[in-house]
Amino acid sequence: MKIQKIQWMRWAMLMGCFLPILLRADVFLKQKHHTDGFTVMGKAQPPKEYIGGMWITENKARSDMEEGHSVIVRLDKKCLYLLDHQEKTAIEIPLDGSEKKEQSSEIEESELPTEMQGMMKSMMKPKVQVKETGETRVIHGWSCKKYVQTLELGMGAPTVSEIWASTEVKIDPQVLEKFNSAMMAMNPMMREMASEIQKETQKIKGISVLTETITTMMNQKVKSSVELLEVKTGTAPPEIFEIPAGYQLKKGMQ
Repeated sequence: MKIQKIQWMRWAMLMGCFLPILLRADVFLKQKHHTDGFTVMGKAQPPKEYIGGMWITENKARSDMEEGHSVIVRLDKKCLYLLDHQEKTAIEIPLDGSEKKEQSSEIEESELPTEMQGMMKSMMKPKVQVKETGETRVIHGWSCKKYVQTLELGMGAPTVSEIWASTEVKIDPQVLEKFNSAMMAMNPMMREMASEIQKETQKIKGISVLTETITTMMNQKVKSSVELLEVKTGTAPPEIFEIPAGYQLKKGMQ
């Protein structure tokens, strides 16, 4: 699996940790994102840290990330947009997985021997396991419980996250379910395992106040964290959920 796709799958799982805070009003989250330095293919990558914001409404969400990138989720349009503000481009990805399969030089599963097809399916099925540790901690005034989430993609080492979650902000489970279902449907592998994955992630009670993750890429362990700094309700500016004028719209991941 390409690293880019793994990263977006991780983003979808992480977003699911924050969506439970949805109220009837729009919600704004202020988060600190940190990634430790690491070396890949002999090239050192410096540590990165930035403060990001996320607006969430009943059927829309927007997350502003580092280096001029944003993600817009539109449940009303059943699609997700990846914005690159430097290149002024917007990539549209259907949330129902209806995009046409792109032609590639990779071997198609149907071309493999029958015994290999079953092996490939087993390797590519994601597995998620969540365990409550019983540990408690107060972070930024929120009483939290610690969970350990393990995400296996069938290739390489699993991604392990320590999630400190709090139930002290009221949730809207119906809105949460809509977003989680849509994010699962975006990825064919996740879609096949949606019910099993949701059953596991529902063990996390409340929202993630601090998530510390170790991901292994190209035999390198990369440590990252997302910390919730502030939560406030209000009215999200409607224009932030639209593609800005002058941006080139593209279909599907390249």
